[in-house]
Amino acid sequence: MDLWLPKLEAFGELDAKRLTPAVRVQLMQVSEATIDRLLKPTKDADKPKGLSATKAGPSCRSRSVRPATSTNSSPVSSRRTWSSIAAPP
Repeated sequence: MDLWLPKLEAFGELDAKRLTPAVRVQLMQVSEATIDRLLKPTKDADKPKGLSATKAGPSCRSRSVRPATSTNSSPVSSRRTWSSIAAPP
């Protein structure tokens, strides 16, 4: 606070009505941890709750792509199928 308080006063961000000499002394003596603890509810209010981009929503989960299954699971028939598709015309 010893760095920021003089700058806030110089730029007119703190008026004499709000920043009395007693409040100024308290601000200069308060620790960083105490400031963080006091401002935590204000900081938390700005964060959205329950929103995450890491999981698919319920509508996406029901439409998930599943691999197609064939009736013939023989690897040999699969190779023949792929070779006939990949063969040049």
